[in-house]
Amino acid sequence: MKKIALTVGAVLALSLGTAPLAFADERDCTRAQREVARVELRLAGLVTEERNAERAALEAAQAALNTAQDALRNAAPGVDLGPLRAQVDTAREARDAAREVLNTDSRRLVDVRADLTAAIAVRDKACGDTPPTTAPTTTPAPTTTPAPADDVDCAEVSDARAQQILDADKSDPHNLDDDNDGVACEEDVTVVRDRVVVPQGGVQTDGGVE
Repeated sequence: MKKIALTVGAVLALSLGTAPLAFADERDCTRAQREVARVELRLAGLVTEERNAERAALEAAQAALNTAQDALRNAAPGVDLGPLRAQVDTAREARDAAREVLNTDSRRLVDVRADLTAAIAVRDKACGDTPPTTAPTTTPAPTTTPAPADDVDCAEVSDARAQQILDADKSDPHNLDDDNDGVACEEDVTVVRDRVVVPQGGVQTDGGVE
């Protein structure tokens, strides 16, 4: 009888001894889950903040390029075109750099993604079989001017609209960028007798465009 009582007492003592450990593990799992959620929110906010700023910078760079190209096209006879061409080249380089920034994670984003990976690892270890949370990917917000389903020609839309359609789909299904330089519906600019000539359907003669 004493032996049985001793055995039951030992089992009860063992159960009471492991209960605090189980509660501690549960608290660790909860804390780890909260930390993952906190870092996920931080990452989502940072992605939104940076992408919005980068898109604004790209739009400004594209507008500057459009202005430089217009200045080159509309240059008066006898004007030195060298500086205007240099402005176009500089504006195009700035536009390309802005695109690169938009497609590349900043150092802050890289660090927060690393923090999230570490937090997920801690959560998985603390919670055992809890399915891991997939880290959010850098998915750009939907473009406000998606490319239309129907075919589009340069003659049917403005230069600004054509550029928006090209930016929305870099595969250029509408063939708006013949020379693949990232500029939609770009007209060839040539110099004839120190004049800038932009093809607009007329015929160049000695007396001007008919």
